[in-house]
Amino acid sequence: MSDRARRIADNERRFRVFNEQVREVGAQLRTAPAFMCECGDPQCQAAVTLSAEEYARVRADPRWFVVLPEHERLGVERVVACHDHFRIVEKIGEGAKLVT
Repeated sequence: MSDRARRIADNERRFRVFNEQVREVGAQLRTAPAFMCECGDPQCQAAVTLSAEEYARVRADPRWFVVLPEHERLGVERVVACHDHFRIVEKIGEGAKLVT
């Protein structure tokens, strides 16, 4: 696996862990969670607008991540769904093994 693919997968995994915690706290406080883009860019700190239920559907597959439009990394993932304010991408290749 290339260093680039490993770095991207590691970054996406970190944001997923953060977003899972956000979802849990939001459920406990009964507030709308504010999710972070789970793209592979370590500098990205953008918020993604989606409901807790939509995020739960993304989490149904451990290879899926929520990213902003144009934050896709087509060499290491593919777009599986397009929504107005976000995309769902699926890790492919060797990177998929790191996130499952």
